[in-house]
Amino acid sequence: MRYQSIVCSTFQGDCHARHGLRNHWQEQFARDTKETRYEPFLPASARPPLTLNQATMDKYRAEMKKHYLNRRPEFQ
Repeated sequence: MRYQSIVCSTFQGDCHARHGLRNHWQEQFARDTKETRYEPFLPASARPPLTLNQATMDKYRAEMKKHYLNRRPEFQ
C-alpha cells in the first residue's frame, strides 16, 4: 500500500509539473466525452430524507452542543 501511494503522488506531481501533458489530457478528455450526455440518477423532484437520522441527532445533540462555537469566526 505504501508503494502505491508513493507512485500515485509522484505521478500527480509529474502531471502538475508538466503543464503540456495536463493540457493534452484535458483536451483528450474533452474530445472523448464530447458526445456523452449527462443523465442524473435521481429525478429532479427527489428530495433528501430529512428525518433519516432524526433519532440519532436527538440522542447526541446535548453532547455535541459543548463543541459548538460560541462566537462567530473572524477571517482576516
